[in-house]
Amino acid sequence: MTLPWRKMVLLCISFAVCCTDQRLFSKTLDLLQKAIELISNSSIMFRPSEAQEIGAYIDSGYAHYYFRRRKPSAASGYIKRAVRSLTLVGLWPQAATCHLHAAIIYSNLGHHDDALSNMGKVLKMVDDGRLGLLGKNVSTMCSSSLPLNFSEELLLVSVAYHNIAVAQLLLGHIQHACACSQNARRVARLCMSLSNQYLHTFDKTHKCILNEFLMRFQDSGHSLDQTFFRSLIAQMYD
Repeated sequence: MTLPWRKMVLLCISFAVCCTDQRLFSKTLDLLQKAIELISNSSIMFRPSEAQEIGAYIDSGYAHYYFRRRKPSAASGYIKRAVRSLTLVGLWPQAATCHLHAAIIYSNLGHHDDALSNMGKVLKMVDDGRLGLLGKNVSTMCSSSLPLNFSEELLLVSVAYHNIAVAQLLLGHIQHACACSQNARRVARLCMSLSNQYLHTFDKTHKCILNEFLMRFQDSGHSLDQTFFRSLIAQMYD
């Protein structure tokens, strides 16, 4: 029976992530190596899909380690491998989380198009029903006032929208940034139990984008959609 061993491996990975956050980097590597040794132990006999899943979590742990060590190029290789493994075994919420991590890494590298691509894949998972959000697609969910019982998945979507807004802002796509920022705030309100700690950041981002939008609107050198602008201002505190 692999369940106790699975718990031990996952515990090693969890402690490794905590050690990385505490900058105890040598302990991080020791714990991740121990996790590798456990899933490689022929006497434990993990199922192939289970070994692939746990291997993805180990890769994600290494990605986190290298990102915190300011080595985003190394981190990107590990997170891509984690996404690939989780996709192969059909663990969509975990794969979505790794897509968000990948987006942060690519943004750090200045690869904003790759960051947007990864975050867009999270929203595509929603539209395809792979995150189990009651068959809601993204556009329906953002306009819905119905309570949904998928708080973790909703949090993923709201963070994806927020980070897309930031990336669009960096690329100078202000109208798209405004729309995505507003969607982030709307979805976050559907999972307040988890998103409450992020709402202040989401609001600050939204105001920052709207301020940038105002500056561009006042610049006679830019031709902006005035109807879209008035709609955004009206909805700013909805």
